[in-house]
Amino acid sequence: MKRLLAAVALFCCASILFVGLVLSRASGAQQGPETADVILRTSHGDVALVLYPDVAPLTVERFLNCVRKGVYDGTTFHMANDVMVYGRIMLPDGSEKAAYAGAPTPSEVHDGLLHERGVVGVVTYGASEEWRYQSHEFYICRAPVPEADGVLTIFGRVVYGMEIIDQISESAGGDMVPALAVTIDSVKIP
Repeated sequence: MKRLLAAVALFCCASILFVGLVLSRASGAQQGPETADVILRTSHGDVALVLYPDVAPLTVERFLNCVRKGVYDGTTFHMANDVMVYGRIMLPDGSEKAAYAGAPTPSEVHDGLLHERGVVGVVTYGASEEWRYQSHEFYICRAPVPEADGVLTIFGRVVYGMEIIDQISESAGGDMVPALAVTIDSVKIP
């Protein structure tokens, strides 16, 4: 019984340390583009992201593979609302860019992370947990989205350039289509 209690206590301590490390990286304490893992170079300025490979390794690797292959280069933020802005392989003329043909990744939901301002996540498709997969479409939270907590995968956070995300969101009005056309000219790994 003592060994079981010791093992449970050790597991709890390790879990707390892991979540603490993730949340410290997720807190946005790093506030400049020089700390970024990825930089979205847009027609309105740079948006810098830190990624969470310890929390969502498959999602981060898929996103970085898309970045390396130029999947997001020349695309737009195609949809927005009060709380989220969506990036996808949509070209400025409304057509869809050919997708990266990598295998879909499963959801990597982590209960310790919340959908707060600046969080970057990936859109998930599929009606049931066993059939869920993630797409190329990502989103950036402009405000807390508690209904997405524990449902959608978080894989990063904006550390610089949230004012651009705010402008896109504010321009959408009620129709979900941003009036402010912001092109993702390129996505770079510094």
